[in-house]
Amino acid sequence: MFWNSGRFFDLALGITQPLFDGGTLRHKERAAIEQQRQAAAQYRATVIVAFQNVADTLHAIEADAAALTAAAAVNDTAKTALDLTRRQHGLGYLDRLALIAAEQNHRQGQLGLLQARAARLADSALLFQALGGGWWHRDAAALAANAVDAN
Repeated sequence: MFWNSGRFFDLALGITQPLFDGGTLRHKERAAIEQQRQAAAQYRATVIVAFQNVADTLHAIEADAAALTAAAAVNDTAKTALDLTRRQHGLGYLDRLALIAAEQNHRQGQLGLLQARAARLADSALLFQALGGGWWHRDAAALAANAVDAN
């Protein structure tokens, strides 16, 4: 029973170790399950934030489209007013200050229109970023491989 090599004690320890384990394996399993649940919750939160970013960007695009329409209308009105003021100035009905004011209003209208266009382009860039960017740059070989797999 008592071998010189200590095999008995190795066998006894191997058998009794799970008894004195104190439930660490069970707790490790529970910890792994909770880590999996945490990772799933983080993934869901990331997806929700991504959808929120896309929704916010789409709302910004819609608002800036309305601003662009309004800026274009203001610019057209200022252009019409400038043309009328030039005609009236040419006929002698208005002085030079009225013409300068009309030109200034027209330039302000142009500036507003350009700013609205820039905001619209910036929103488009933000939409590409919110969608993950780069999704339209698919490799031609990958597309061909997908087409072959589909057939």
